[in-house]
Amino acid sequence: MDGSSPLVARLPDGPVDIIGDVHGEIEVMESLLAHLGYDQDGISADGRRLVFLGDLMDRGPDSPAVIDKVMRLVRE
Repeated sequence: MDGSSPLVARLPDGPVDIIGDVHGEIEVMESLLAHLGYDQDGISADGRRLVFLGDLMDRGPDSPAVIDKVMRLVRE
């Protein structure tokens, strides 16, 4: 694999926050992002970066909102 896939990449340099197994819980995910100090665009004042692992959707109440949010954060 040459690392060119947009879904698989090297970890960014510097501090990261790894978030796993969101399971469609958009409200919990947004609360966690705020608690960690991220703004609505996924920007951290401390220069931290987000890494998502595990299930974004599965059995939670709002999987489409989680997917939309993570896709927007990745684009930013």
